Amino acid sequence: MSWSAFIPGSGRACRLYKCADLAVNPSLSEGGMPFTITEALSVGTTVVMGDIEVTREIVVDPALRESTLFAPYDWKAMADKIEWALQNRDALYAQQRQFFDVLAKRTWKDVVKEHIRILDVIAEQKGMTPSL
Repeated sequence: MSWSAFIPGSGRACRLYKCADLAVNPSLSEGGMPFTITEALSVGTTVVMGDIEVTREIVVDPALRESTLFAPYDWKAMADKIEWALQNRDALYAQQRQFFDVLAKRTWKDVVKEHIRILDVIAEQKGMTPSL
């Protein structure tokens, strides 16, 4: 896939994901959200991804992790996961789609609440909780 496909507003990335048999993300680092999973699933394409910390924060279900993630430093594990995913696309998509449907309902309000909750935990650990 060409990086030029990801020009904002072009719609090229969506078309490429839609035409793909499988999206594969072997990345060793992502920002706060591994967007490959939502981008691919939004157009009906299954995805497999490297098992990295940021992905584990989003993909929390053990069964979904098992079917979707592979060891990122192990080329054989990646190849095996790709082969398995291609052979089991329909079942994998059904499983991943359930995850996507839940994730797609998240709002910015949910994100803010999560951040506040994390900041509260950090503040409590550091003894910074203000007394009322």
